[in-house]
Amino acid sequence: MLHLLRRAVRPDGRLVFSAFLNDPDDPPVLAKILEERLASADPAVVSEAQAAIERVAAQKDRGFLDVVPEKPLLQARYDLDFALELIDGTGWRVESVNPPEEHIQHYLICRPAGRSRLAVGWLARLTPTGR
Repeated sequence: MLHLLRRAVRPDGRLVFSAFLNDPDDPPVLAKILEERLASADPAVVSEAQAAIERVAAQKDRGFLDVVPEKPLLQARYDLDFALELIDGTGWRVESVNPPEEHIQHYLICRPAGRSRLAVGWLARLTPTGR
């Protein structure tokens, strides 16, 4: 999808998109709930929390985690390295990775990665001299 978007953006354009990133300084609410359940005096609650952690650990090797496994990609949380790997080779260069704000999750600002042949062709059609 990022590759397709690149063709529609001018060479001096920008792309802003949000993503749920795993942030050790700001764990998701679910992690806080798991911590509380692991500290429970009820062995059944602790066992359920441990099983949830094992499911997460099995998924984590992919570089992202489906927070709601029964609804894939409803809320996927990405490791930053994996998110950057997904962007690599799509024609974009990451300019900045930004923390969540009031109305947006983590967000990345990208710019076109150099002047590809596609961009040069686009400019040739746009300018009368082709420069």
